[in-house]
Amino acid sequence: MAYADLTTVQKQQLGEFLHTYRASMADVVRGLRMQYLLKSAYDNGISAIWVQVNNGDLVPDSSGLAGANLSMTKADFTAKLAWTTNILAAIYSDNGGAVATVWPDKETVDSYGVQLAGPTNVS
Repeated sequence: MAYADLTTVQKQQLGEFLHTYRASMADVVRGLRMQYLLKSAYDNGISAIWVQVNNGDLVPDSSGLAGANLSMTKADFTAKLAWTTNILAAIYSDNGGAVATVWPDKETVDSYGVQLAGPTNVS
């Protein structure tokens, strides 16, 4: 069956699904780009500051994010930072990714988002 043979309702359902898929991919790629930049910032300077903080030290929440208002210890943050690092390593083969055959490198993942959602919706 060809696309032209679909009913109007089927075309509408398919169109709505693909619209939502494209928009969600833009969100995913934007999020991955942000995490990659944050990891780079950590690796290139923040880690030297972070090592000076004691594991039990409370780091105040100054994010201003609604509902966040949670101060955490260095140990709390360290677990979350490791999780982020592990996500990036699992995705990108240039970091030894476990799913490298699916997403070979950062550039390919970025290009998926650009192809699906358009460059202005990803950046």
